[in-house]
This record gives sequence, structure tokens and C-alpha cells, in this order.
Amino acid sequence: MIKKRFFLKLLSAYLVLVILYTLIAAGLFIYQSNEHVNRELYRKQAVYLEQMRDQADMKLRFALTLSDQMKEQESIVAYARNPQRDYANITSIYNELQKSSNAFRDFGYRIDITKDNDDLVITPSYTITKDRYWSEMGLTPDSDEAEDMGVRRTPKPYEADTLITLTKKVEALSGSTLYFYLSFHERYLLPVLGLDGESAIAILDGERLLAYKSAFQAEQKDEVRDNVLPTVQSGKDGLSFRDGLSVHTLRSQVLPTWTFVYVAERFAPWSAMKEQLTVTGFVYVLLLLLGGGLAYWISRRMYLPIGHVVSLLRSDDDLEEKESEERDEFTFIRDTTARMKRANEQMREAMMQSRVSLKDKLLRDLLHGLLPQEQAAAELEKHGLVWLASPSMVGVVEFASYSEVASHYTKEALVTFKSQLQLLLSERLSEEGLCEVFDFDYRRMGIMLQGDDSERAKRIVSSVLMEIEASVGLRLVAALGDPVLAGGEWERAYRQAVQWLDYGVLRTSRLVIVRSDLDGQMNDRFYYPLDGERELIGSVIRGQRENVFLLLQRLLDENRSREAIGGTGWTHFVYALQNTVNRILQQLNKVLDTDEGEVAEALRKLHHAAEDAEARSALFELFERLIGLIHSEQKMLDQTQMQGIVDYVHEHYTRDLSLSEIAEMHRFSLGYISGAFKKHTGENFKDYLNLYRVKKAKEIMDTEKVKIAELALRVGCNNVNTFIRMFRKYEGVSPGQYASNSGSERS
Repeated sequence: MIKKRFFLKLLSAYLVLVILYTLIAAGLFIYQSNEHVNRELYRKQAVYLEQMRDQADMKLRFALTLSDQMKEQESIVAYARNPQRDYANITSIYNELQKSSNAFRDFGYRIDITKDNDDLVITPSYTITKDRYWSEMGLTPDSDEAEDMGVRRTPKPYEADTLITLTKKVEALSGSTLYFYLSFHERYLLPVLGLDGESAIAILDGERLLAYKSAFQAEQKDEVRDNVLPTVQSGKDGLSFRDGLSVHTLRSQVLPTWTFVYVAERFAPWSAMKEQLTVTGFVYVLLLLLGGGLAYWISRRMYLPIGHVVSLLRSDDDLEEKESEERDEFTFIRDTTARMKRANEQMREAMMQSRVSLKDKLLRDLLHGLLPQEQAAAELEKHGLVWLASPSMVGVVEFASYSEVASHYTKEALVTFKSQLQLLLSERLSEEGLCEVFDFDYRRMGIMLQGDDSERAKRIVSSVLMEIEASVGLRLVAALGDPVLAGGEWERAYRQAVQWLDYGVLRTSRLVIVRSDLDGQMNDRFYYPLDGERELIGSVIRGQRENVFLLLQRLLDENRSREAIGGTGWTHFVYALQNTVNRILQQLNKVLDTDEGEVAEALRKLHHAAEDAEARSALFELFERLIGLIHSEQKMLDQTQMQGIVDYVHEHYTRDLSLSEIAEMHRFSLGYISGAFKKHTGENFKDYLNLYRVKKAKEIMDTEKVKIAELALRVGCNNVNTFIRMFRKYEGVSPGQYASNSGSERS
């Protein structure tokens, strides 16, 4: 019964999720479909109105241009100058008007001419007195001769049409005034109503209706003309809604007082949805059936591991207990896992203590020279380590004989010992001044002390190491590099300390090695510049085999010229190369095992090389192995993993992400994952993250009003000024300007 009860609960939960998901999916489908139809319909209406405006403007522009040209004609000029009525000249004008009217009949307009000191109006069809002309055209002498570009609307019942007349005044040189009456037929200005559904088009002059054509039913046709059109704001472009109607308006580009209007029934989504209900209903039922079957299958599959876990955790004692006490599977699993949790508590604590902190990582990067000077200064201030910019000492502490210690203790015990020793070192050294003790790898710890007195630092560290040896029985040795007098020299001091620890004679007789202990022991006659090492490391990380061997050959040639091969200088050169190998392996998240492995074997050959041929063979073999490691790492990092990293950025872009954090998470070198990320996305990590944050910020501003400071935090920028600069860099405008533009578009 327990199994059946749990199974039914599980199945019910999944069925509820399936039903909700299907409802939401169907609703979203219908909503998106309606929105798409809505947008497309309004777009077509706007395009139709724009085409109507352009056609009408073309006719207006042509008529006005023609009238401007006509006023320059000799016959018109003579007509304006002659105060007496010259019928030959009038006949000439009449012929010109008739010719123009016949040539442009399809444009649907005509031009009539008169002047202020003559009672005769010349038209393309006849000449007529002003009183009769004004009566015919619905004009008035007082207003229409005084107003330039005045407009009158004259219905022509016997022609089933309406004339729209513009009066254009022209002051002639003779002092008289010419009047051009430009009359347009309404049916030529208004196109055919070509879109589906009931609609209407109109032309307004200010608030006055000039032309109107409607496909609405009679009652609604009058309603639109008498109640909707008078409320339209002329001279304003856009889309508005009134009484279930959508109203598009567009100003004329020729006559600014004219406004073209398109009125249509507002889109009714539910009426359109009726056509989709059959398809949507079929899809909904199909999704429910598929989802129900999938929920049943998943429920059965999910219960199988529960039974399997119970059978694995159950012992004979549990069987006897079950006979006397009824417990369901989850109670049993909970009790058993609680016991397991308590048993593993100490192990988890030890693992947590062994994790590298961000401050430890910073100090390691400093000593390996992985941070530029400016970035290093900022990070030191961030972690409260500004004192490291003043004179300080850098050192390395390790087990005197790691192989002997490892043979007596397990790895877990060594991790615990090392954590305790690190804590003890930090406590004792802190009593003498500012210091930092941090983890390097499974066998070494780094120390950084304030001050530049090597002998004093040696005494302090020696005293602490002797106390540790006396209390826990573990012998440690340390080396302190030359004092660091300026930022950026930490890497040099660290390399010295590591190199000096490799002197077997010194580490057996001293607890702490400093520069003064090396007198008479060291011959520095070898060539290995810092820039050359950096170039070598970069070429190995990028897998540039030919460049690596070219650099190695150059080092061999230079050291051969200094007679370093086979002598003491060669030993120091090999130690320097070993440090280089350690740096490369650290970027691969690997540690050099000096007792076994192909790289360690190549290093041993290099140490014992006495001739040029042996040195070259061992050196090339060593770096061939390293390049092989790089290639194997490259094969591991395929497109799927890179896409996973991109998905991680999309999911966690609101956090303070760094490429080093992602590299450590996926156990790849920072240099390699940086190049792979850029190759996969086309952008470096910082630009890609910032571009994605800007994209999400735009999406938020497009849908809601939000303060810039709040918006910056929502997309992962803790500093609002940084966010504003970043947004302006990629978009060319500030977030506030973008939000204003977006808000005006929404309205």
C-alpha cells in the first residue's frame, strides 16, 4: 500500500503539472497568434494610409508646381499687367488651361484663373463671371479672395462627387493680384477601400472635414463622420483607439494643415480565436494524452531508485525492526542518511578546510607573475593586503622529506596535518608582525612577511619551525628570497626561494635558507631571461610546437656560448626550467610529481646531461611531454563543454563572474579557456558578459519602468557609474536616454 500510495501521489503531481503546462502553452500560443495578427493588421493599415497620403501629396504637389509654372507664362503675365480685358489673351489662357486639363485628366484636378480687377473667371471649359463662379463653387468673395491657400469643399450632386478647391494668391509685378483656384475631385484624392473589413478614410483641414469615404453600414458611417472624426487631433501622426475603432492619422507633407485619417474596426482577438479553437483543442488533447503517458512512465521510473536505495541500505537489523514497527521507505531513508551524515561530518569539515580561498589564489597568482601591476595593486587593496606594496619578504615552506612523510600517513591525514601546520605558522608569525601564510600544493606553503631584514626574518621563521618540529615531530624547511623592495618583484623572490630549496646540501643543514647561505655555493653563469620564460610558457600553453623548439634551441645556443652545459651553471639553469614546468602545470591545474611520470623522467635526464646532444634531446623531450598534456586538455574541452560555460554565464550573469572562477570550476587553465571562449563566441569573456548584461538591461527597460541604480544591480553591476559607462560603450546612449526612447515608443 505504501508503494501504491506514493506512486499515486507522484503520478497525480505530474498530471497536475502536465495539465497546467498544457494550459499555459495553449494560452500562450493563442495569445502570441492574436498579437501577431494584431500587429500585422495595424502595420498594413498604416502602410495603406501612407500610400494614400503619398498619392494625394503627389497630386497636390504637381498641381501647385504647375500653377507656379503657369504664372510665368507670357499670356498670364500679360493678363495680369493689362487692366483692360483682352479677349485674345484670355482665349490663349483658356487654351493653355484646357491643354493642361486634358493632359492631366487622370490626376483629377483643374486650374481656374482670375484677377482682382476683373469680373471674369477663366476655366478649362468656359469663362464665367465671378458671382456665378463663386455660387457654383461655394466660394465667398470676402473670405476666399483674402485668404491664401484657403480650402473649400463644394458638393456636386449632379456629378455624384465633391470638389475640394484651394485658392492660391499671386501678387503680380503690375500690382494686381492673380487668383489660381485648384479644384480636386474627391474621388481622385481618396483611393478605393482595399483592405478587408469595414473601414473609412478621410481628409481633414485642421478640424474641418474635407473628404470622406466609408465602407461602414449607414448608421456606423454617420457615427464615424459625426462623432469620431471631430475628435481626431489633426497634425499628429500615430495610432489611437476610440469606441472600438482603430484610428490612424498621418500629416500631409505638402499642406501641413491637412491630415489623412484611416478608421477601421478594432481587432477582436476572441473572434479570430474561434478559427483557432479546433486546431488548438486537438493539439491540447494530444498534449494531454502524451503528457499523461509520459507522467505515468516517469512516475514508475522514479519509484524504481527508491526501492533500490531501500534494498541497499537495509540490513538484517532493519528487517527485524520492520517486523515490529511499520515505517515507510522515506522514513527509513531519512533515518539511515542522517546516521551517514553524522558519520561523515568530520570528513566534510576537513575537505572544506582544504579549499583554496580567494586570497590564497591572489597570493599564488602574485608569486607566479600572473597579474599585471595595476590589477595586483587593486586586488591587494580589496583583500586588505596593501602592506605588501612596501618592503617585504617572500618564502616557501615544505616538508623536509615529503616521500618519507607520505609513506607513514594517508593522503587525508597529510591534508589535515598541512592545514593545522598552516594555521600554526600563521599564528606564530603574526606575533612578530604582518604576515600571510597560504597553501601552494600538497607539499608546499607560501609565506610573506613585512620588512626587508633577511636575517631577522630567518631567525623568526627558524624559531617557529623548531617549535613545530618539537611539538608535532615533523621537520619543515624554508627558503626566503631576496627582499621585495617594490611591487612586481614577488615573482623574482619566489623563484629564488624555490630554486634555493632544491640545493640538497643546504636543506639538510639549515632550517631556513637565505642569500647569505649561498656564498661559495652558486654559480649563476647561465642564460634564461624572464621575458624568454614568459614567451616559452605562452607558446607551450597555446601548443605552438615549432616556436617552443625554436626558443629552446636559442637558450641552448646561448648557454653553450657561456660554457654552462655540464657545469654548475647548467644545474641552476635546469632548476630554473623546473620552475617554468611548475608554472605551466599549475595553469593546467596539475602538480609535478618529481618521483614518477614522463615529465619527471625527462627532467632527470636534463639534470644529468653532460654534452650538447644529451642536453638537447632531454630538453626537447621534456617540452614535447608538456605539449602533449596541452593537446590532451584541448581534446577534453569540446564544443559541448564550451556551450555549457556559455549557458552558465547566461544563468549567473547577475553574479560577480570571473573567467578564473569558471576555469577553476572546469579544471582548465585560464589562458587556454580564455582563447577557447573567444573562439567559440567571437568575443572575449569580459565583452561577452557585458554585452549580455546590456541586452538583459534593454529587455527590462522595454517592458517596465525601473531606476537605473536598481537596473544595474539586477544585471550584476554593483556600481551604477560603471554600468552607465558600459551601456554607453555598447549602445551609444546612456540607459536613461534608451529608457526615454523606449517609453515614447510604447506610448
